[in-house]
Order: sequence, then C-alpha cells, then structure tokens
Amino acid sequence: MIRPFDIRDVSVVQRLSPLGRALAYELFAVDGLSPLREALRTYAAGGSDHRAALVRRSADHNTEAFGLLQFLDDPSNEDRPDSTRQDHADLVRNGDKPRYAALLFMAPAPRNADIAAVWVELAQFMVSYAGERGAVHLIAEAPDTGREADALYSAGFSPLVHQDVLKLPRIPDDADTIHIERVAGETVELRPQKESDEPLIRLLAMRTVPKLVQRAEITSDLARLTHRIDCGFNLFNKGELTGHVSVRRGRRGYSLQLLFHPSAETQVEAALRYALGQIGGRTHHRPIYCTVPSYQSWLLPTLGRLGFAHVTSNILMIRHTIATVKQPVWSLDARGATGGVVHSKPNAHQAVRQA
Repeated sequence: MIRPFDIRDVSVVQRLSPLGRALAYELFAVDGLSPLREALRTYAAGGSDHRAALVRRSADHNTEAFGLLQFLDDPSNEDRPDSTRQDHADLVRNGDKPRYAALLFMAPAPRNADIAAVWVELAQFMVSYAGERGAVHLIAEAPDTGREADALYSAGFSPLVHQDVLKLPRIPDDADTIHIERVAGETVELRPQKESDEPLIRLLAMRTVPKLVQRAEITSDLARLTHRIDCGFNLFNKGELTGHVSVRRGRRGYSLQLLFHPSAETQVEAALRYALGQIGGRTHHRPIYCTVPSYQSWLLPTLGRLGFAHVTSNILMIRHTIATVKQPVWSLDARGATGGVVHSKPNAHQAVRQA
C-alpha cells in the first residue's frame, strides 16, 4: 500500500533514508535537504506544502519504500513582480494547480530486481499523485550508473540529456570584481541581470538548447525549474546577449547555471571570473556547484581551469502525465442534404487526456 506520509511512518523513513538516492542533486547539495525533516514538514503542512512524501508499507518490511516529490513554480511565474508571484500554498488556496513537479528522493536504492520493481511501482504512484494535483510534467535526475535510470524508464520516464555535476571548493583569488569592457579583443558588456533581460535570456535558450530537447521539455526553461535564481549576470557582444550566468543561494552552498552561445567561447572564462567575483565576498567558505548538460560540455575545460572538479554525472529524465490525442471536430455542414451534423476533416483539433 502506498499513501502520504503519516506520523506512524517515522521509523520507516528514518531507516530507509540513508539507503536512498537523491534525484535532484542541486537541491540536496545546496539546500542540504533531510528526507525525514521534509517528511515531517509535509505532515505538519497538511497537504498545503510544495513538497509531498509518499510511503510504501508492506507486512514483511522487506519491500517498503519512501519518496519525496516537489511541486515547482511555472517558469512564467518568474516574470511577475515579487508582489504578484504565487507560492504553492497560494496556488492551493486559489484553486490553481502547479504544472511541474520533480522527484527529489527515493529509498532504498534499487540494488536488486525486487527493489527495482518497488521503485517502478512507487514512481508510477508519484506520477499519478502529481498528475491528480495538476502537474503535467515531472522531472528526475537519475545517476548514470546503477538501476535507477532503468527503473524510472520502466515507470514511463524518458531520458532527456546527460549532465555533469562539478564542485568548486572556494572562489579563486583572481576572480574579477570589475566590469569587463574588452575580452579577446572584442567589445562586450558584462553586467548584472535586469528584469527586462528575461525575454533575451529565453531567446538565448532557444538559440542554444537543441531543438529536440526543447520539444521534449515543452518549455526551454525546464532546466531552471529546480534552480531558483537569486541573482544573474549577462554577457552582451555588440548588443546581443551571448551568455547568462545565474546564481542560486542555499543553506550549504551556492549553485551556478550557465547558458553560453558557442560564439562566446573566448569570453566565457572572463565572464565566469567576473560572476564568481561578484559573489565571492560572501562565499569563500562555501562550495559552489554547477550542473553542465551535454550540449554545453564545451564549457568543462574552462570550468576546470577555474578549479571546478567533477563530482558525479546523471541523466535528466522527464515524464508527461498527459498525452496528445488527435480527434475530429463536429461541425454543421450547410451543404448537407439533411442539414445534419457531420464530421469535419480528421485531425482538425487536438485534445488531451489523462495518461
């Protein structure tokens, strides 16, 4: 039986948590999430929190499992002024539903076929749980070694892109803290992000993220769902945005998200040194994490020169809770002999149904 976490499940979660796998590396590394603490928080919130904890119980205790799910803000919510943004509790109170969710954690790790089958069952239940609450897209970051990716694939998730996670123990001493006017002989502008830059950042994503990934994601902002932007820096070359660095601040560290057009290759290192220098005054004692998707892997040598070291790799996977179905539309045909209702051309309309 799978159900939302109850106070009676504390011992189960406490026992399984050390055996689990994080499926959202940035959130766990930067925010330092504790599965038991988050489970108790969801219980205290009574369903109004942006996270949910689900537990699978069994009589023999050998196939028990536990998972964490998080509902995510719609990327369009980031465009609103702070006074009009809605958190998950506001959405629940207003009757609105979040469109995105992420699998954060599942335990125990699928070290054998029996537990892998439990993973599939729990993941499918979490998909249904999220879908009933309005989420139409779920994401998860499965380790690229082990059975996790295969189990999620069996639960209907599709692999989207390979990612490398890097860690910088401290800010380099030579990080730049001034505006850069010329890089590699080219006139550029490097400055903090402004609110008016958001459309340009989305345009840069459309030009940089592979089209196949964009179609799978539904929105080019999928990578930003688990990366709440606290501050950002933009690189302009002759008035055109060619690079973007965003920073997320957490309890245990910071994370960077990078988006650079290949035409900015000679300017990337200087741009990163500038961005690191801007946050360096507060973070010399905190690690900085950076997740690099495969289509931006050409940034890895530059990150290595700055002191970033490889920590792990994962596969970003996605699951849709709705499917597109083509069906004809009924219409009135005035030329019909009987004046009755007939079918229009096939595929004239698209509807969606629950998967």
